[in-house]
Amino acid sequence: KLPVDLPIRFTELGEENAYFDPNTNEITVGYELIDTYSQIFEIDKKDPNAYQQELVYAGYFTVCHEIGHALVALLDLPITGSEEDAVDEFATLALLKMDDEQAESALISGIEQFSVDAAAYEDIEELSFSDEHSMDKQRFYDVLSLVYGSDPEYHSDLLSEDYLPEEMAEDSQVEYERKSAVWDRLLAPHLRKPD
Repeated sequence: KLPVDLPIRFTELGEENAYFDPNTNEITVGYELIDTYSQIFEIDKKDPNAYQQELVYAGYFTVCHEIGHALVALLDLPITGSEEDAVDEFATLALLKMDDEQAESALISGIEQFSVDAAAYEDIEELSFSDEHSMDKQRFYDVLSLVYGSDPEYHSDLLSEDYLPEEMAEDSQVEYERKSAVWDRLLAPHLRKPD
């Protein structure tokens, strides 16, 4: 239950960006960011329907991330630590709880996006340590860890040198359960009652 409507609009921004604006209570996603996704994921443009669907998947994680920011602001949720990390957790957990193919595709797209972004910085001096977001490689591992921890048997394919190292995976299930319980508790007072 939100105290106000939460419009989500797509528009030209002149830059690759998406954000929640607490002054207007709107989420805005730039077409430029969506265009970048089409390049990152090398989506096949020959089938217009498949192309459109893949772009939706690619932007899904980003929209869920921005919804997390909106929930923190509109519901005055008590977040300690980095809000950016917290809303990455929200986006990941929300998509995991949807438990369908679209949500799974969105999670994979989010993970791949962080991986591609991290690979773009070859020199440590290029990294922006003052940015409010964690490093893309950290975000990559954090989301991977939550996904794996939600069902280690089902997501066992994520254990590899290129994805989740075994030493990080050891605590993934406990971490998933802890973070899931925290978000459930934060949102419980604001959930609509089932009909």
